Order: sequence, then structure tokens, then C-alpha cells
Amino acid sequence: MNKHLPNSSYPTSPPRRALVIFTSHPVKEAQRKGLGKDLHQTQAIYRGFLQHLFSTALAASTKTPFDLLVASDSDDQSNIDRALAGVSDSASYQFIEHRGNNFQDKFSSALRNAFSRGYEQVTIIGNDCLDLTPEIFSQTFSALENHDGVIGPAEDGGFYLLGLKQLPETLFKDINWCCQSVFAQICDNIGQLGLRFRQLSLLQDIDNLRDFNAWLQSPTGISAQLKNYLLNLIFIRPPADYYYQPFLARFHRDKRYWQLPPPVFSFYQLSA
Repeated sequence: MNKHLPNSSYPTSPPRRALVIFTSHPVKEAQRKGLGKDLHQTQAIYRGFLQHLFSTALAASTKTPFDLLVASDSDDQSNIDRALAGVSDSASYQFIEHRGNNFQDKFSSALRNAFSRGYEQVTIIGNDCLDLTPEIFSQTFSALENHDGVIGPAEDGGFYLLGLKQLPETLFKDINWCCQSVFAQICDNIGQLGLRFRQLSLLQDIDNLRDFNAWLQSPTGISAQLKNYLLNLIFIRPPADYYYQPFLARFHRDKRYWQLPPPVFSFYQLSA
């Protein structure tokens, strides 16, 4: 059975590597991104995203050992457990509770927390880049052997991955988050610090409905099974008697439906 590890158990990976998945409670994700037709559908989409990232991370860790950490809101642990249980019944993770009043505070806090646990290489990703592969994680940790950091630029001008061996105090200085120049701003800070960074390939992340639709229509086969699940979720037709039931009855039935966990994704074959 998968479990949330106590703080005394880290680090377990021999090279002291950690992958941090930075996320938040599905209600917040639903309100912020609005990817579905309603709150419950958006929450189901979020859980599909998270489960796919767990599958990708666990597949990568069988070849390049690292520990899995998840940074989120304190009341999100049950959602995380459900998503991870759909991928593996034996995988474990460490939980980092969000600290701070804004994105930069929470993001920096998650990184500092990971390093304070004794990790020497920390890679952090969000919950919205679905084209990440096990090979990208392996490339990242391999590059950290002889680079100060690794960064993956996103098509919207941000970044989808950041790998570090330490967290410089001014790395995020004067960053104007949630704009199209985040990647350029952080690269300026990297240059001023004189750090040697490896840049990864450009990938798409999903911040809104337009990004989501573009990803669903993209030709990549990396996440074919996840795409099928999401398309079925979005375009499913309710039964004929749906329109003849009282509103509240429909609402509670929909709520139960969208709260079901996503199916198990087996795109990446995990070793026993």
C-alpha cells in the first residue's frame, strides 16, 4: 500500500536526489484553470494530470533513483494518496505543506524544505506539463552532476522544470510571475549569479482552457492513454433521463461521478 513517509525517513535514494511535484488542492486548480464544464469535472481532470505525472516519475525512478516529494495544501493529501494508489500500491512519497502567501513564497519554501531534508539534487515540476517523460527526468539528474542547474522552458514563456544543487537567495529576485517573460527573467538572474545551467527542450504546459484544447489536439503520442481518458471525460453524454431529473438530484449524481478516481494509466511499464 502506498504511503506518506514520515520526515525521519529521508533521503532514501543513494545519490540524495529528489523530485518535487508542486501542486495544490483540486478545488483551487479548478477555480484557477477552469478546464472543465464545471467544478467537479475540472477536479477529475486535475486528478488525471496528477496520476499521469506519478506514473511518469515512478517509471523514471526505476532507472535513475530519486525520492518523490509532493508540495501542496495541507488538505490535499487524500487526493494525492488516491492518485498515487491508481499507479502503484507500494510507492511512497514525502509531503511538503505549502508555506507562504503567494506563488513565489510557496515555490521557494518547497525547494528550501527539500534541501533541508538532506537532498543534494532537487528537481521541481508543476502539475500541468503532460509531455514530460522518464528520459527528461534522467537527463535532468545526469546534467546536475556537472551543472549548477537545469531548466525546461515552456511555450508560454514560463518554465516546466527546474533542477538545482542549491537554492541561491536571489534566483527568484524581481520575478514577475504569471507572465510571458518568466523564463527570460530567471535566465537573467542565472546569468547575474554566474551559474552554469543546462537548458532542456521546449514543452507545452497547460494553464487554461485554450492550452488544454491545444494539447488534446496535438499529434504527440506520449500521453495517448491519458488523452483518451480526458476526451471521454469531456465529451461523455449523459443518459436521456438526465434532463428530466430535478436539478439537485443531477448535481449530486454528477458530483459523485466526477469524484471517481481516474482509471489506471499503464503507458509506462513499471518494474516490479
